[in-house]
Amino acid sequence: TTLLYTIKFELRYTMSRLRSFTCLLLITLATLEESSSAGRLSEDATGIDNVPEETNKDDDVTVKEEEVIELRMPNITTEDHDQYLVTPIRVDYQDAYIVGYNPKASAEAVHHILIYGCSAPHRVDEPYWVVGDMGGICDWQGNISTILWAWALDAPDFTMPENVAFHIGSNANINFLLLQVHYKYKIDSGESSGVDVVIRKQAPLHLAGIYLFATGNTKIPGHMAVNADTTCSYNEEEDMTPFAFRTHTHKLGAVVSAWREREGDWTLLGSGDPRKPQMFYLMEGATHVIKTGDLLHARCLFINHKDTEVDIGATGQDEMCNFYMMYYQTADKFKLEEGCFREQEFMVPDYAKVDFIGSHDNQPCTRCE
Repeated sequence: TTLLYTIKFELRYTMSRLRSFTCLLLITLATLEESSSAGRLSEDATGIDNVPEETNKDDDVTVKEEEVIELRMPNITTEDHDQYLVTPIRVDYQDAYIVGYNPKASAEAVHHILIYGCSAPHRVDEPYWVVGDMGGICDWQGNISTILWAWALDAPDFTMPENVAFHIGSNANINFLLLQVHYKYKIDSGESSGVDVVIRKQAPLHLAGIYLFATGNTKIPGHMAVNADTTCSYNEEEDMTPFAFRTHTHKLGAVVSAWREREGDWTLLGSGDPRKPQMFYLMEGATHVIKTGDLLHARCLFINHKDTEVDIGATGQDEMCNFYMMYYQTADKFKLEEGCFREQEFMVPDYAKVDFIGSHDNQPCTRCE
């Protein structure tokens, strides 16, 4: 009897221990499951709320990280008045995107500045060289040569619109930036005019280019008002959206304008007084997309109060007729456009004409209309 009682007692004790152990095990497992679930919830929450936020913050930092390429003349001197000098700088990037230009020059000495993007420069063995107005800058043999910016008359800094930039670097086949400076007078001591080119590394949604209208054969008789006209058809498949423009003439220019003509309907793209600071002005109002088959027109109105005829040419005593049009296209379909140099007279309908009030320099102009 005593033995049986002892066995029953031990059995009850063992079962009690087993129940306690099982309960403890269940509690432990539940705790582990809760911790695991909380861990997964924490990971999920981090993945949803924090990581993209941090990534976005990093992206924002990347977008705003800017570098400056200092384009400067290397303390040059000139041998004469009205000289054009060019200096190159290599672009040591596969991809970089120009988002701004900060000029470092004065109209007292500099007539105008151009920045070119080139696959290769015309010369590689000299820090700078003298050129004509448009030649001897880039190596033309099968290489890219494109205007990226222009400045005159103490124009201020220029910032590109958000998500629009000029693509430079080896992947754009633009391996050099070339600074061309047209000096008004002879420079006897070291001169270093130039431009700070602001770049970013992150690719924008749209790439930019410059479409140039220019004439070369216009003659402006004394005491006459003369139009210099260019007309071209846009035949590319990809639409082109203009967003800024700059006008350029010398002393006789009164107004420079450009239009889009579509099925007989004319739309003014931009018009400016070339005697004002020759900066790029953002186009205001509705966006005027240029499509295949559109006709593009540009006109410079010259008013000559002199007794002598003035021709288009490279010096300050000659004239120039330029309308620079910045445009953009989606980055994956971007193409550099050459511009319009086909001189052809045209008639602007009355509703699209540009008003020009007053005489040039407040002087009477016999036979000027």
